[in-house]
Amino acid sequence: MATRKAATTTRRRVRPREGVGTAAPTVTSRAEGKLGVVRDLMIKREALAVEIKNAEEALEKYMREHKLTTVTLPDIIGEIVTPMGRKVRVVRPAAFRRKVSDKDFMSCVTISITAAQEVLSGKELDSVCDVTPAEAKPSVLKIKSVKKPVKAKTTR
Repeated sequence: MATRKAATTTRRRVRPREGVGTAAPTVTSRAEGKLGVVRDLMIKREALAVEIKNAEEALEKYMREHKLTTVTLPDIIGEIVTPMGRKVRVVRPAAFRRKVSDKDFMSCVTISITAAQEVLSGKELDSVCDVTPAEAKPSVLKIKSVKKPVKAKTTR
């Protein structure tokens, strides 16, 4: 007689799939992750800016040492240029007033608020000013670097 082997069941240990059995990421943690990406890119941008500045300084030094005024590649040009200064004119109010009509003078004149505050009191100045209320602008994302680490938080 042939003996039969008893059927045995073995249990296989199954590893949970990634993400299964764990809590799904929250809106806050996803936003923090996106902010982290922005931070990392900002750090890279700052490092690139320093590299670019150093490379430009090295190029300028080399060009000046070798008396080169222009260096060109197919897609970029480096030039040593001497910018021209600008002529500065300051209008003398009394002389200008004598040369133009009242209407033209009034269309040209502006008064500094800072200087006017030194001459008139607040109420007197308000009585001669036209005030345009500030307009609400759309909200924008503002990211600022923090020197001291802060506890992560997200507000709505």
